[in-house]
Amino acid sequence: MSREYRDVLVRIEGSGAGYEVSLHHFPLPQDGSLSPIVCAYTSLPGTEARRLKKLLGDMTGTLPSKDQLQDAGKLLRKLLWPDTVCTTFCGLLERTEQEGQHLHLRLLVEAEDGQVYPWEAMCIEDEEGDTFLMLDDVFSLTRLLPGEAPLVPLRGLWGFPHRGC
Repeated sequence: MSREYRDVLVRIEGSGAGYEVSLHHFPLPQDGSLSPIVCAYTSLPGTEARRLKKLLGDMTGTLPSKDQLQDAGKLLRKLLWPDTVCTTFCGLLERTEQEGQHLHLRLLVEAEDGQVYPWEAMCIEDEEGDTFLMLDDVFSLTRLLPGEAPLVPLRGLWGFPHRGC
């Protein structure tokens, strides 16, 4: 049975001081224009930015614990999903699920310091608590990165409970 996917693009630009996060329909128009569905500016407060940096340092080169992944995932959710982007994305995800489709998120991280973040560990809060977004059976993610892949191994993530199975 083949799955039908609705594609969206999230583009992250900027630096650790602040990011512009925009959500776009995909594929992009023939003229290559990037007119977003929604766009917002975001940054992590200094204490959270330092906490994320420490977490990533602690996880590099090791298999992280579920708690480490959830902590990093919550911080990445704050960074990637400012309220306006989150509300729009969650509406798309819900509508896609109601239509019997799946949502394919294409993540374009142009912000150089954000390219090594383990975006696949991003957590969302729902009625069941914190859920790793990648373990939702109606969602998939593709990185469109101009640079390096994350340094944090995520193979242990599949042993955790998740929605849809």
